[in-house]
Amino acid sequence: MGKSFGKSPEERQEYLKELQDMGLQDMRYYFPNPMQTYFGFGATTVDNEKETVETNKVYIEAMNPVIAIATFWESFWQQALVNVIETYCSTIEQALQEKYSGNDIPMEDIVNLLNLLKDEDTYKKAIQTVYSSVPDIMSIGSPYIVNNAVVKSEKEMSAEFKQTVDDLLADVFKDVPNNEEE
Repeated sequence: MGKSFGKSPEERQEYLKELQDMGLQDMRYYFPNPMQTYFGFGATTVDNEKETVETNKVYIEAMNPVIAIATFWESFWQQALVNVIETYCSTIEQALQEKYSGNDIPMEDIVNLLNLLKDEDTYKKAIQTVYSSVPDIMSIGSPYIVNNAVVKSEKEMSAEFKQTVDDLLADVFKDVPNNEEE
């Protein structure tokens, strides 16, 4: 089972020293060419209701894009699970605070809330929450290219898209005789 190595460089170094003290070596040194490179990632989430486009850009050091993308994807599943748990806890907390205004909460209400969370509609909402926390677009590759990607919301793009389709249709049908001309 994995163990968090902490968020600070100092905590990471302590963890790496612990592993080395156990006789473990960095896996990179088992390869004939122990190369590492940086991969850039862009995670874009489009919220058409709010008409927003949010892009987060990160980098990761890895031996190849498969390892990089697996690590990147795992970060989103962890974030999604955290979002689901936080949503459930906030829902329960808010419901109980509204109903009891800080007074003691009867066990019966806690059981009712837990049963509500087991409802099929609640499952569907939970799954939707997980999917909504994963970006709409994930790109991997050169950090220079990923950093310069441009993404627009559906509303921002609709006028441009319509014009592009109109131009394409005009070009495709430019040599087709028009029945009105006959």
